[in-house]
Amino acid sequence: TLLVILLSYVSFSGGRTTVLGSGPSLLGWLIGTVLFIHLGLLGLAALTTLLCGFSTGERKAIAFLSSQKTLPTAVGVLAALGFAGGAALLPCVIFHF
Repeated sequence: TLLVILLSYVSFSGGRTTVLGSGPSLLGWLIGTVLFIHLGLLGLAALTTLLCGFSTGERKAIAFLSSQKTLPTAVGVLAALGFAGGAALLPCVIFHF
């Protein structure tokens, strides 16, 4: 966990000026969109497990596992595409946490 946080911090700090210059309305919209997608996918997982007849414990386990994100992979892909830091990383970090 510490390495994921450090990797995110190092990559994210490179685009500090871009993020700070984007304005609160854009950041609010981005955070809202990320939360909408996250809660929508979590709800879809919960509904699917309910319709499939899983027990409560199994539904909780599936909801937990389906909410895990792969931030290091996203950072690696962005770095390979040339977007190692800045605004491109912001949705990945917010969606991860």
